Amino acid sequence: ARVQSMFADLSDPEPPRERQEFRLALEHERAYVIATDPEASRSSMSLLAKREDPQDRTFGEGRDTLIRRLARSIATERLGERSLQPDAGFLRAGVGQSRWNPDQAGDSLSIGFDEGKALDALRGAWTEIRRLQLHGALQDELDRAKQGVLEQYRRLESDLENQPSTKLADELVRHALDQEPVMGMAAEIEATRRALATIELADLEPVFATLVRSDAEVFSLLLSESDQPLPTPEQVQAVLEQVDASEPPPLTGAATLAALVDTVPPKGAVESVDHRFEALGFTGWTFGNGIRVWFKDTDFKEDEIRLSGWIEGGHGSVDDERWNDARSADSIIGWSGIGEHGVEA
Repeated sequence: ARVQSMFADLSDPEPPRERQEFRLALEHERAYVIATDPEASRSSMSLLAKREDPQDRTFGEGRDTLIRRLARSIATERLGERSLQPDAGFLRAGVGQSRWNPDQAGDSLSIGFDEGKALDALRGAWTEIRRLQLHGALQDELDRAKQGVLEQYRRLESDLENQPSTKLADELVRHALDQEPVMGMAAEIEATRRALATIELADLEPVFATLVRSDAEVFSLLLSESDQPLPTPEQVQAVLEQVDASEPPPLTGAATLAALVDTVPPKGAVESVDHRFEALGFTGWTFGNGIRVWFKDTDFKEDEIRLSGWIEGGHGSVDDERWNDARSADSIIGWSGIGEHGVEA
């Protein structure tokens, strides 16, 4: 009713302006963009494969889109795990999607690497894509990808009442301009659950074969300023052809996970409660180990708990000679795993 009250009195221009459609050429010889930029903070490269991809209008089309989304998630996870190995050749990599109009999209492989290691990084990342093309994914990889999608929709479902109106407005705009179906969030969540339940490993195999193709139409390489010579298109093509001619072995199943700790510490007890700031909604707890916690319950977002903590000392207590060590400590801990488990677990 509010939309009608605001827009019902508007009239179409006479004659209506013709809407232009800008379409990209999908089949052409590969375009190479290879350059240096002294202002670039890091070097990167990407392969972009363009394709026809009409907006979903049926349950089956939505399921196909979901399969492709799961394939991208698995490929990115696989690349992330490989990047942690010392012989990976690349620092980071992932597979994503771009959309330029309602009927055209593209899949891209993005790679980050050390200076002078562009071709090694391309070889390492493309080998993992090749492995997926030949052998597909593992069941536990598919299960994790499904769980990630379900968790995202679960959070949306639990917080439907708090969704900003701009999100709903954007959906209506995409419906009007791009013919994107509008079924409502609750119905979309249920349709996604139904589709996920029907997707199996065999559904992903043909997608991996075309997810990012070695004959992708666009290759881009950006180097931060370096004395290293720029790779040539011929060198890039040679690396892709070499990997395409190889047969990397399949991955084995995931190892059984052990307990994070051998002995679970006893549960702590609250020794005192601080009510000084109850007027602001805060309650203070002091535990037997001396840790003090300030707790506040809000209704800003459903099903979310946020934690932060600090301790006296920190970087300010470290000598200048060890400043870099202290600054890196948090990152090192985050990438070091715990107990018997590496970070990839």
